Amino acid sequence: MSDQPDATNISWFPGHMHKAQQRLARELPQADVILEVRDARIPLLSGNAELQSLFAGRRRLVLCNKSRLADASANRRWHEHLLAGGVPNLFLDADAQKSTNLILPLLRELLAADEQKYRRRKMRPPLYRLMVVGMPNVGKSTLINRLVRKHKLATAPTPGVTRDITWTNLRERYLLADSPGIMLPRLPDERTALMLGWIGTIRDHVIGEERLAVSLLGHLGERALLGPVQACYGLPPAEVAAPVELLAAIATQRGFLRKGAGPDLTRAAREVLADFRAGRFGRITLEQPPDPV
Repeated sequence: MSDQPDATNISWFPGHMHKAQQRLARELPQADVILEVRDARIPLLSGNAELQSLFAGRRRLVLCNKSRLADASANRRWHEHLLAGGVPNLFLDADAQKSTNLILPLLRELLAADEQKYRRRKMRPPLYRLMVVGMPNVGKSTLINRLVRKHKLATAPTPGVTRDITWTNLRERYLLADSPGIMLPRLPDERTALMLGWIGTIRDHVIGEERLAVSLLGHLGERALLGPVQACYGLPPAEVAAPVELLAAIATQRGFLRKGAGPDLTRAAREVLADFRAGRFGRITLEQPPDPV
């Protein structure tokens, strides 16, 4: 893995992201509410710090998506932590209608003052404009499709599918806009780069599949979470090996072998990343919430 890029020097900020960030800055003043989508497994790191200044003074609802993949106890603690910081939030799964049905009541709470103002003036409220923002591959388009109950927007399990800001009617009261996923122009440290890579927010080839898988296995080992990994691949619950040795054992167990060259670590790495992202190792929160004060 010596040819893998250094995760401390990662940058994945294609030209369309730069253009999207500029347009987002122009469009945001039109939005009545910002729906910021994050990943429940890393609720802080998946909030783009570069965009926070654009949100200042604006009504915002943070939606931590893919909550079924994150530890339920950690979800509750993160919810309380964000709420204590004055950030309305909801932990949900964008592909579950029951989950997304919880969004509209929260929106009505955020817009209650506006509604009262229009009622006092005996005026019909306008269409409220909702802007959906977030990093790549956190589920923005899936969320919009579920809210409008149609499949209007392209979705994929890889980041970078949405390339422009598009407005969609949401029932009779709202206009909803999806925006391209926007990464940080430069990631601040290795921990941030790897965690964003593990959940698929950065394309795998940018950091390298083997590096991602080995570092993920190392992280799970440090937290004593390798039991479900070993069970997933039919490996004996023996003494934990070094992460690269565990990846080799997974390759051998799965029959991923290079002709005359031993285990195919790249193919095994793809399998490990796919299984983790699908929740086959159990519900895992990568970023732990701070202890209550």
